[in-house]
Amino acid sequence: MLFRSGSMHSYQFENVRLILAQPNWQIRESLKSRLLYEGFRDIFTTDKLQHLRREVSRSAPDLIIADTGLPGGDVCDLFHGVRHHLVGENPFLPIIAVSRSTEAPVVHKVIDSGADDLLAMPISSERLIERIVNLVQRRKPFIVTSDYIGPDRRKDRRGESA
Repeated sequence: MLFRSGSMHSYQFENVRLILAQPNWQIRESLKSRLLYEGFRDIFTTDKLQHLRREVSRSAPDLIIADTGLPGGDVCDLFHGVRHHLVGENPFLPIIAVSRSTEAPVVHKVIDSGADDLLAMPISSERLIERIVNLVQRRKPFIVTSDYIGPDRRKDRRGESA
């Protein structure tokens, strides 16, 4: 939970450039309202993958929250492109994916794309804020292999490699 001023933790999100990509306008506007309430001020919203791709490429965002069901292509390809420095300027850009499907192939595709987190629909705005705060407090270290760039999801950490 995000604590307000005077509590244990206080976060200032007003300078965070956030992209919220959600095809359902009611969900998009509801989440945007909550994000504004939490202090985000620079929020770009869209309902299409092409607009998301353009905005990531031109605006140097600090956080992406994107639904996997965006029309116009596969959002996981965009996530992969961000991680492999093919889209945008920051391959370490925090990415939270949202999906209506919890089927194993969909979950694995999102994970393999390098997204930091995956939320299953329906989501509450409180849960989304918790996940954002979790990224701020405990973002997983990144690993780079021949076919994957993204958060290290291994249960057992390996020793340092040369």
